[in-house]
Amino acid sequence: MLDIQQGALHMYVYGSCFKTVESADLTTEDVNANLLTLSKGKHCVGNNDQQFLELSLDSKTAYLEKEPYETIRHVQCSLFLENSERCPACQKYRGTLRKKVSSNKAKLPAAKVDASSHTPLAVLSKPELMLRCQNLAAQHKSDSAKLKALRAKIEKSISKNGIQVSEETGRMLQTAINNELLNGIENMNPVKRLFLEQQIKQASCKSANGMRWHPTVIRWCLAMRRRSTSGYEFLRSTTTSLPHSSVLNDYAQYRECGTGIDYAGIAKLAEQYGECDIAVLCDEMKVKDGLVYERNTGKLVGYADIDVESALSTPPGEQQIATHALVFMIRGLKTNLKLSAASYATTTATAEQIYVKFWELVGALELYGFRVRCFIADGASTNRRFIQLHSSDYPDDPITHRAVNLYHPDRDIYFVSDVPHLVKTTRNNYENSGANLNTRRLIVS
Repeated sequence: MLDIQQGALHMYVYGSCFKTVESADLTTEDVNANLLTLSKGKHCVGNNDQQFLELSLDSKTAYLEKEPYETIRHVQCSLFLENSERCPACQKYRGTLRKKVSSNKAKLPAAKVDASSHTPLAVLSKPELMLRCQNLAAQHKSDSAKLKALRAKIEKSISKNGIQVSEETGRMLQTAINNELLNGIENMNPVKRLFLEQQIKQASCKSANGMRWHPTVIRWCLAMRRRSTSGYEFLRSTTTSLPHSSVLNDYAQYRECGTGIDYAGIAKLAEQYGECDIAVLCDEMKVKDGLVYERNTGKLVGYADIDVESALSTPPGEQQIATHALVFMIRGLKTNLKLSAASYATTTATAEQIYVKFWELVGALELYGFRVRCFIADGASTNRRFIQLHSSDYPDDPITHRAVNLYHPDRDIYFVSDVPHLVKTTRNNYENSGANLNTRRLIVS
């Protein structure tokens, strides 16, 4: 639309003025020329992609135009063009709109449960964790199928294009390849170089039993298997040559397994630190259940042994396999002393069993000159029951927080709750007050 006011020609496109021609004496030829330019030009389409129209906009930078169609325009949009489809301002603003779309996709719940997501598992809800597991399982199945197809393709290519050579020629070729590989890793990290050398050495062995692994590789494999047995076996069976689990077991059992009080360790610390004040820490942890044959002694290790009388009276075929380990640790109150002083294989220890083993340990520690000042444990029901077993020592105390040292009656042993556990328990109680599981009433609205 053209509008002539006060000696100026105003050109409008869809209600917006895009050009003003100021002239004191506008002629018919001027108007016709501008009409011809207008007829040959194009209207800027803006950014009318559907994914852009759903975004929230900064009014200082862009705006949403709804007529004659919905589109996003930059505030500096020229509206009318002679050649291109989109003005420079709107074209440049497309990059900003694309970034906003990508950022919004990353914030969607679907992105958190995707197999490739890096969202920590701790922040996911239970339904999201289940979806993540399902997606990971599907991804694993897909990757396994691809791997199988690639292996089949390689085998087919070898059978079709491969050439059978003599054993001597094969050894010569293998030696040449190995030398070439080693020549190319002179500047590589020593650990990486060692690992690659071990892979080459293993590939050159005629038999897997003939491989002698480097101690560094053995230690690395032990650390990896300790973190995840299934992960180690998957890595070993797919990508790299690594020691068999039976080989690692031989190295893991170099020291005789045993339970009970570590008198040798206590005696060594007594020589180093002398008489000092200590705390006894107690905790029970779940362990991988199973039996292990100990070559040095010929014994089967893995049975529960905290209750000696019960273990001796139980027939061999009816003995329980341990699922937990009860550990007593000692820490110096004024020194850096620390030692796992006693450990027992259990199926979950009772308060009475902890009572017996604790005082046995206190007797051994006091014998070597250590002064036991306190007992520290978390708030498990078994530990609370253990503390209540000492209520007769001070019947007038409203809360049982100490006991008379049986081996030194002029000294008390104090019971202390693990502080991090108390903080965690407090957090959980507040979380479950009026929300989540709704099992606590610490917060009253």
